Amino acid sequence: MRHLLSLNENPMPPLPSVAETIRQAASEANRYPEFYPNRLRKAIAHWQQVPEDSLIVAPGSVAVALHALQASTGPGRSVVYGWRNFDAYPLLARMANAPARPVPLLPGGHQNLDGMAQAAATSAGAVIVCNPHNPTGQLIPPDDLERFLTAVPRDTVVLLDEAYIEFAAPDHRPDHRDWIRRFPHLLVLRTFSKAYGLAGLRVGYGVGPADVITALRKVYVPFSTNALAQRAAIASLDAADELLERCS
Repeated sequence: MRHLLSLNENPMPPLPSVAETIRQAASEANRYPEFYPNRLRKAIAHWQQVPEDSLIVAPGSVAVALHALQASTGPGRSVVYGWRNFDAYPLLARMANAPARPVPLLPGGHQNLDGMAQAAATSAGAVIVCNPHNPTGQLIPPDDLERFLTAVPRDTVVLLDEAYIEFAAPDHRPDHRDWIRRFPHLLVLRTFSKAYGLAGLRVGYGVGPADVITALRKVYVPFSTNALAQRAAIASLDAADELLERCS
């Protein structure tokens, strides 16, 4: 068996109860998924305790990020992110036809939040923060992250990429439910690829203020989140105890 460490693949298969759901759902692969994944969106919103209009589902959090950049950037509106970082960020900026403005990491692999906030203040349409950071694993203290959100202009969308947040201790995780109410420019990215082991099915979601989510839905591709992924993600939400055992 081969695992791609460069992609941070979870070496463990999907959770046992989820694997069984996938096996059963495979026989229905001849059927179209929902035009929009409303059932999954409703399930995640209930689980996250946020309004349904504050959440969008897509084929991986990288797709949510692309939708956000397409909606927030344009002529002269750049994308700011720490570098090095997740390799997809510069690719997404190019796909959104937005200038990329990488900000070098600080010693120890920490993202330079002050430098990123300063860069975001000069004609940036979006700024991406990866927390925990990929690839160093550095976690930003919630207080530091809150100060950063306060410093970034409200007309610049902040993409908080929390692909690995399930591996952080609960008391080290930002309170994104409170933050999306307080910061109208925040979009939190989550995925089922890492802790849940569903990287091959491509399913992720974004949580943010209703206005931000509405803008993303304008560029959403119908049928893009496949039926198997939707069923597996819903089953994953019902397997919280299994996930806790895996991540502890």
